Amino acid sequence: MVAGFCNAQSFERAAVSITVRLSDSGPGDSLYLSFKPDVFDFEVNEPSGFIKQIVGKNGEARFVIPAPGLRGRFAVWRYFSVDTVEGESGRSKVLYPFVPDAFWEAGDALAVNVERYKGTSKKNFSAAHDFHYSYFGKGAEKNNIKFKVDSVYNQAKYLSDRSLRPFDEKYNYQDPHENQIAAGKQALDSLKDNLDPVFYQAINADLIYRGSQIRFTMMKKFFDEKVKTDPIRKEQFLNQYDVNLAAQFGADASPLSFESVRYFYRKACFDDYVQNGSLDPGRVIKTLTENYEGVLQERLIAYALGEKIPSNFNELLKNTLAKTKDPVSLARLKKLEIRRKGLSPFPFNLPDASGKYVKLEDFKGKLVFVDFWYTGCGGCAGYFSTTLSKAEEHFKDNDNIVFVTITADTGKSLWLKGVKTGKYVSDKSINLFTEGKGDKHPAIAHYNFNSFPSLMLIDKEGKIQEFNSEALAKRDPDNLIRVLQEAIEKE
Repeated sequence: MVAGFCNAQSFERAAVSITVRLSDSGPGDSLYLSFKPDVFDFEVNEPSGFIKQIVGKNGEARFVIPAPGLRGRFAVWRYFSVDTVEGESGRSKVLYPFVPDAFWEAGDALAVNVERYKGTSKKNFSAAHDFHYSYFGKGAEKNNIKFKVDSVYNQAKYLSDRSLRPFDEKYNYQDPHENQIAAGKQALDSLKDNLDPVFYQAINADLIYRGSQIRFTMMKKFFDEKVKTDPIRKEQFLNQYDVNLAAQFGADASPLSFESVRYFYRKACFDDYVQNGSLDPGRVIKTLTENYEGVLQERLIAYALGEKIPSNFNELLKNTLAKTKDPVSLARLKKLEIRRKGLSPFPFNLPDASGKYVKLEDFKGKLVFVDFWYTGCGGCAGYFSTTLSKAEEHFKDNDNIVFVTITADTGKSLWLKGVKTGKYVSDKSINLFTEGKGDKHPAIAHYNFNSFPSLMLIDKEGKIQEFNSEALAKRDPDNLIRVLQEAIEKE
């Protein structure tokens, strides 16, 4: 008997047993398991391949899964009430992983007890700050170590002043997570002898490379404000910053860590921007191809192709699929095939604010610009205010083009509030609701989005002309207007 849990039923050695007890849940509640067949996954905590179990009278939900390999990761999810997402009844729920990114090995008989920290509201569901995890049974140690490392990291001091100024006067890099990484590594290395090297490598890389989005966002802001327009400073910066970043991050790159892959992709984008004055997705992929090799290279390119799409996307995707051997990268690349130029887009049929259903085929013979967004999305608001709103105004009297927005909001009242604010969309576009299904609606889920806003241009023949390309995503209204005008005039 595992401490704190009922006896596990017998199961084949190749299976994995995961028993979950959550203090917030009770008999009859539903829990969901997403089970990843590799230690690395591009969507570690994304909801895919769900297995549903009902919490029993003993307060537990037990999952038994045939192991598809030697080891991988899993997450356990439930629906949490969320005040900020309003449905027709005035409230709604969001599906969220309260046990995120844990490890499994074939034959594990694992149990996890999840207790909410005292003083936290049941409306909160941050895995990092609201819950304590205790693992028991076979397979427990690696996950207890991971939880300890994560906890030490989260409790260490974040150097917020460095976030605002990531480089000193000599352009030496100052990482705001330095204290957190040092504390986490000390905890991890003290327990290293108790870990399989594969799990050590994955935890170590996740620890070091997490938080790359805010890192490079602030680096770009610093570069734009302090360096970009001064030729002398720019030369000094270019001579120094890369050496510093390599010293800080170069030694622990791991193809087992999604955080590692995401960091090196974002670094390649930042490098391209500071060296060339703009970001070109094709150049970024070329850099990744030249600077990395093996599985790490394949995963970097597969990730890059799903982010900013280069102009030769079709050809590049075809060639990459032909030579990629890593099964995880291949699976991602195959998902991206539906974004190819020349394919028919998903034939949406969605209601507008009045309840009238609008179909894609209603716009036959016109250029259709589609903006996928959600209320509260800072990137969506930024893109609309700087770029899309200007293009809508420019083409407001042009009958050859129509602007359509499709929301990922799950609550209709929240969506309507978002529309009325004028921060994300305008009345110059046709604003459509995904019937309460949010990003699970086929109109969005069909494309396997990684982020919002996501943008698509459908030509007059009803085929995809651009999808999340830099031509659409660049925050430059003159550029977008030019791209759309050329598409309108194209015979």
